[in-house]
Amino acid sequence: MPKSRISFLDVAKGIAMICIILGHTHFSKEAGHVMFTFHVPIFLLIIGYFINRKQTVLAFTKKRLRAVMLPYFVTCAAVIVLNVLDGLRFGTALTELIYWSKAAVYGSGNEYNAPFEILAINAIWFLPASCLASILFRCVLELPDRWRAPAVGALFAAGYLSSACLFWFPMSIQAGCCSVLFLYLGWLFRQNEDRLRAFGREVRIAATLIAAVLWIYFIINYTGYWVVRNYYGKSAFDTVGSVCACCIVLMISYWIDKKSKIFSRLFRFAGRYSLLILCVHGVEQNVIKWKEWLARFSIFLPAKTYNNVMALWRPTVILLAAWILLKIPAVRKLFGYDRVNA
Repeated sequence: MPKSRISFLDVAKGIAMICIILGHTHFSKEAGHVMFTFHVPIFLLIIGYFINRKQTVLAFTKKRLRAVMLPYFVTCAAVIVLNVLDGLRFGTALTELIYWSKAAVYGSGNEYNAPFEILAINAIWFLPASCLASILFRCVLELPDRWRAPAVGALFAAGYLSSACLFWFPMSIQAGCCSVLFLYLGWLFRQNEDRLRAFGREVRIAATLIAAVLWIYFIINYTGYWVVRNYYGKSAFDTVGSVCACCIVLMISYWIDKKSKIFSRLFRFAGRYSLLILCVHGVEQNVIKWKEWLARFSIFLPAKTYNNVMALWRPTVILLAAWILLKIPAVRKLFGYDRVNA
């Protein structure tokens, strides 16, 4: 009998996915300080939660490359084709082809100018980075227990120091190396889940309050926390704050899943199909020029109101587009949704 999905984890992924989209609308600096503390790390923690040693490293690697990198390259192809078609109107088709082909091959989430020009593929940088992180972590699990934590630390140090002292490598390799830390924490939680549940109610309440306080402190003193470019705040304390944020969001997700059918269904949809939604967002972000298209409307609205409208409009369009695409069998097969409980 196939194993059923853990619905509150889908809720958590859905919340994080919508926050990623909202973060790219730049509608509120204060809201961004909250969302950036957890939206990417929580995905990595959940990926790590589900990694095990049931498959060989080779079988796991093949499966992960098929599941993640094939959608990445298909999405990149869509971005290239649509931008080239748009460029035909202005005689810039060749420029668009070269620009987006370079961005797709490099797979960076940010642009860099040194030591050479690196173009950004934006949101879908997460796919090659998380794919590499999961494969590296699966290799780490082959090590004896006592060597796993040092290996994770070494990978994080290698990714962090090379990005700080050298340059940004292709396919977000350094972000992938650092992301192994979050996968490891998610995996550790899975291994010790029963022990954690065995703690008394008072201990769990105290731990929740401490995590909430640390998260609030992190938000108040936020200076940035971006896995996309290996910026992890002012100190290791910010990573502790990020993990605390993820824990609180997971608790909120559990409550939503149990108490609110409407929000639970919305977030579970966004979480279950987060891979497709991220790819749709990647196309939307790299192809649709919202400011140009909606410029005529922005003159009638205050800037803040216009930004708030966009914060509602863009997630709605993306979720609707993903829902429509799910009706296409080829899309479901490409993203692995044709399998039971996928």
